[in-house]
This record gives sequence, C-alpha cells and structure tokens, in this order.
Amino acid sequence: MRGEKLRLENRQRELEQEWDAARTRVTQMEDYLRMGRQSLQELREQRSQAEVGRAKNDSDREHLRETCMSEVNAQPEDLIATEAAFMSGEELAVAETKLS
Repeated sequence: MRGEKLRLENRQRELEQEWDAARTRVTQMEDYLRMGRQSLQELREQRSQAEVGRAKNDSDREHLRETCMSEVNAQPEDLIATEAAFMSGEELAVAETKLS
C-alpha cells in the first residue's frame, strides 16, 4: 500500500506540474492575443486617420480645381503643361526675397 500511495503522490505532483505549465501557457497566449488585439486596434486607428486624410485631400484638390476653373478658366493640368520649368527650393526662396 505504501508503494501505491507513493506512486499516487508522485502522479499527483506530476499532474499539478502539468496543470501549472498549462496555466502558464494559457496566460502567455492570453497576453499574446491581447497584444495582437491592441496592435490591430492601433492599425485600425491609423487606417481611419489615413482615410480621413485622404478624404480631406480629395476635397481640397477638388476645391482647388474648381477655384482654378472659376478664376483662370483652365484645368490645373493644362496650366502645369504650359509651365516651362519649376523653380527649385533655393530659386523660389530667392524669388520670394526679391519680391518682399
């Protein structure tokens, strides 16, 4: 009987260790899932912000196109095509300084 009791006690310890290991793995997986959900939420927020930014840019571009048509009576692409060359950053700064 003593031998059986020792065997059962050993088995109980083994099962308790397995239980603790399984509980630890579950906790780790829950943490991993929580971090994944948080990352997903952050990505969704970034996507939402990008969509709002895109919508604003589309609206601004359409407004500028309408303004261009009403004030100059030409499409922006046509005006860009007539421009020989655009100024570099330095040239633009010099031109602004001369005009001031």
